[in-house]
Amino acid sequence: MIHVEAGLVRRKGKILPEHLSVRSEVIRAVGKGADNVVVVASLDRLGLTTADILGAIDAICRKGGAVLDVSTGETHRWHPNATSLVAAAARAERALMLERTAKARAAGKEIGFEGGRPKSIASKEKLAEAKRLWRNPELSAGAAAKLVGVSVRTLYRELGPRSEQLAKRGPKPHPGR
Repeated sequence: MIHVEAGLVRRKGKILPEHLSVRSEVIRAVGKGADNVVVVASLDRLGLTTADILGAIDAICRKGGAVLDVSTGETHRWHPNATSLVAAAARAERALMLERTAKARAAGKEIGFEGGRPKSIASKEKLAEAKRLWRNPELSAGAAAKLVGVSVRTLYRELGPRSEQLAKRGPKPHPGR
């Protein structure tokens, strides 16, 4: 058995040459003696895309070898009607994609990126001004939105129904007082 401990690593969009040579050595070693089974933690350790993974599996199997995927417990051998092999390669590519996405999210989180669309009313000062204008019964919703520099829909989304904001303002002053 031949064990593949580490997978291929991509740095700045390129596969590192040392990983390609390790994969090439593994493929060359297949078929020599009892080393006909390549054991991998997961098929995604053999390549970066479905085509790349299938190419590696094809090269191993054409030399009389097989690939044991420890994550699923499946042993893959090449066959002209290898639909299960293609499905396994697709799962491996999906696993790679999820792994890359998780790494990208973690890297973004480290630098303060939360994801999603930025808020229209981002600063506390602008939000306070929006609330003050939104509570003013003398201004229409459109006028308040125009003064803040956002749409009426944004004010409703950020501040809630205007009637609630007007109620928070307190009782209207009596004209005679």
